[in-house]
Amino acid sequence: MAKICHRCTSTTAVIHCVTETQNFCLTCDYLRHCECDAAGHIRYQICDECMINPALLLCSDHMIDLCQSCYSRHYNCVASGHHIQIINRFPQQQQKL
Repeated sequence: MAKICHRCTSTTAVIHCVTETQNFCLTCDYLRHCECDAAGHIRYQICDECMINPALLLCSDHMIDLCQSCYSRHYNCVASGHHIQIINRFPQQQQKL
């Protein structure tokens, strides 16, 4: 089941903030985490398939980000020779100037 953004409460969440234990849509994630007090929060992209776990892998052919469990069920990507890449689970923290 898709998670709803904690900030706008109307859009599907695609980012989870570990620090705040909240989910955000892309717009709200940007608005919240561009603030200095939240710039160092640890966040990850949510799996496109289960909408729960951290996305770890990208199938470039299907343009889908998957967690390890969902990737295991999408074995046809590997068998079909699709380009699979590991995505950065946690974005780099911004350094304060």
